[in-house]
Amino acid sequence: MHVFDLVHELQRLRAKGALVPLDAAERAQLETLTGLVAGACDEDDEPSLIRLLRPLPCHLALPLRGFVDAELRTIGAEGLILGTDEALTPGDRVLVHVDAFGAHYTFPCRVDLHTALGVVLSFDGVPRRERDSAA
Repeated sequence: MHVFDLVHELQRLRAKGALVPLDAAERAQLETLTGLVAGACDEDDEPSLIRLLRPLPCHLALPLRGFVDAELRTIGAEGLILGTDEALTPGDRVLVHVDAFGAHYTFPCRVDLHTALGVVLSFDGVPRRERDSAA
């Protein structure tokens, strides 16, 4: 299992838990995933963020604006940091589409702020993962 699968499952369980009570196995899995994702972070990095060795190309789906290119620089338990030339306003909701490790991931997010590292997005909803048929 790689970081995208870990973050996907973590966000799926968090989103489900916001709607209905999780059973004991799901609560245990949520606790384990939270520890795994947070534990994979560098001491010098922001809490719960994993800086990618190489930015991954991704696409943002923006309401009323369509798709724009971006690069995923950091992923973590709470959200993502992207590089993009698109003007995004804090509070905007976007869908981040990224292909990695034989799967297509869609993460619903909300724009938090702009930093020197890029645009900070927090997860906001149920993620989606589709495995490539060849994977």
